[in-house]
Amino acid sequence: MGTINPQVISLTGLAPTFAAVAAGGDEVTNDGNVYVEIVNSHASNSYTVTATTPADVDGVAIENPTLTVPAQSRRKWGPFKPSTFNNANGRVALSYAGTAPATDLTIGAFKGV
Repeated sequence: MGTINPQVISLTGLAPTFAAVAAGGDEVTNDGNVYVEIVNSHASNSYTVTATTPADVDGVAIENPTLTVPAQSRRKWGPFKPSTFNNANGRVALSYAGTAPATDLTIGAFKGV
């Protein structure tokens, strides 16, 4: 599992960078003002990304939301409310389902100043 720290977007601009997703999932450092952008480079495979919600409401588990990233497309997702999404490390855990996510998907995390 990889750890991803958000890149800060400011008035001076940002040249964003993206990294291959980890086959076992990633954790994104989250302060509630973070979103991720996931890019799928495969010509025909789509992928499902799941954000784990370790929180519950009155003892009832919150369903983990999912995002579909179609072939040759990109999706932005977030922000993630810390009280709902952050694990004990202050991060959002993401997992990937599909044929070869570590080959076809890249991810970047972003937040404002």
